[in-house]
Amino acid sequence: MKLASRYILEHLSKMFFSLFIVIFFITSIILSIRIATVTFIIKMNFFDFFELYFYSLPVTMFFALPITFFTACVITLSKLSKEYELPVLFSLGFSPAYFFRIFFPLSLMLSIILFFFSFVLIPSSNELYNKFLNQKKKNIDINLQPAEFAQKLGSWLVYIQSSSDKSYNDVVLFSNKSFEYETFIVADKVNLVAQDSTLEIHIFDGTAYLNHEKSIDKIDYQKMISRIEILPQEQKHQDVIKYWSKINNINLPYNEENRRQIEEARKILKNFSQYILVSLFPLISIALIPLLGIMHPRFNRSYVYFYTIASIALFHGFTHIISTYFPVKGIVPFVLIWCVSIYLLYRKQIAKIF
Repeated sequence: MKLASRYILEHLSKMFFSLFIVIFFITSIILSIRIATVTFIIKMNFFDFFELYFYSLPVTMFFALPITFFTACVITLSKLSKEYELPVLFSLGFSPAYFFRIFFPLSLMLSIILFFFSFVLIPSSNELYNKFLNQKKKNIDINLQPAEFAQKLGSWLVYIQSSSDKSYNDVVLFSNKSFEYETFIVADKVNLVAQDSTLEIHIFDGTAYLNHEKSIDKIDYQKMISRIEILPQEQKHQDVIKYWSKINNINLPYNEENRRQIEEARKILKNFSQYILVSLFPLISIALIPLLGIMHPRFNRSYVYFYTIASIALFHGFTHIISTYFPVKGIVPFVLIWCVSIYLLYRKQIAKIF
């Protein structure tokens, strides 16, 4: 039995690391593209890019590890089935329940690691990520390029004809959020000035058009100042307990003063539910591994890749729905339904046959 366990674990480890390298490479490319979009506004060198990449790694690892582990387990059993090695084990007296004893300790250990990632590393890395960007903005390390469209500065869309240092010439700005109405501004010159937690846009010699419902107001000006909040008022480091305790702000009375806190609390509550479900995925899906991976190659056709992708997509789809519409309250019912459904299918399709 020990030799059989060692043999299966050797195959699993080879499959896991092979898949992990591929999945990690793909997610790294996506992550790099996401970070590259930041450089449209903020100037960064190679070391800054690598620092942001490092801060984003916990999220990447959090979603890559359970998918890789689950896929590797299923494909390992499927491969052993195709090579008639599992049918031989079953003929020697092994039962499908034997694989629970192999995969349960690994699934439990992975779930513990994922809980650590989700509730400790990810909030800390996100805070460092945002602080890094805010510090760049505070230093007005803005990367506005002449003659390029779709550049953003806060809520403003910006087009500039030429620039020198922090001064920009022949500028066009558009926003539907900075003022009460949609605003279109043409200016001869724009300067950027940092003031504590805000970035001031000093706009000189131009015309502003305010789009009302039934009219457009035209305003000629010599100097206009628009302020963008670039740093939160509180820049003190917050530990993970304080971060998750912000969920309590969801019970605040809804008004303009508390709106930002309530929206942040809802986002954190959504992440809380999502992190719990994804962290539990390796543990509550153990019965799904033999259900998808075990088969008799003479009597069953293999659709292991399709079923594996469909199962992962189904789980994450339900996870998104629950975390968005039924956070916290939907976790226990979903886990019970998921576990019971998988186990019943396992008893019907695998346990009775093998």
